[in-house]
Amino acid sequence: TIDDIERRYFDDDATSRAVVLGVAQGHSPLVANIKWHRSIEQALNEQLGKRDAVSQFGWHQLISLQTIDFNWVLNTQLLNFIGVTHADIMKDARMAAATPEVAGGALALAYLDLVYVDERPEWEKTINVGTAKQQLEKCDTSALTAASTVLRQLGVGSRHSNTHQTSSDSRILK
Repeated sequence: TIDDIERRYFDDDATSRAVVLGVAQGHSPLVANIKWHRSIEQALNEQLGKRDAVSQFGWHQLISLQTIDFNWVLNTQLLNFIGVTHADIMKDARMAAATPEVAGGALALAYLDLVYVDERPEWEKTINVGTAKQQLEKCDTSALTAASTVLRQLGVGSRHSNTHQTSSDSRILK
């Protein structure tokens, strides 16, 4: 659990043992200390990933909003998950002109790209995301760019930064 990891991190004896073990393996004390800190960071990231998987706001939950054909539809559930209103989205002419399936798919994929940057290797390899992206590209190649622009203008990536790490140089899915 996260509490166990915290106790391990603040346990001076455990830290000392890890450094001594690292030195015994041929590392300098500095390198051994860095490896210790990285092991703690990795353990925390694993626990946070598990928490995200069962959270009502994790990327797994966004995937669960897909239709049976691995697409998203612009509907109340998707808008609530992303934290925007229909009126916010319809201010953009490209999004207003898109079908609910294209707009929903573009928004969901752009949201994943903006908010779940660190988890990209995980969500990108799911069949759900790959299929949705392929379907979107067949229908409208500019929808993803439009959705990303709208979400950035609404501050979506920065608004979620205390829950999920975001990147100021988020890339559009390619």
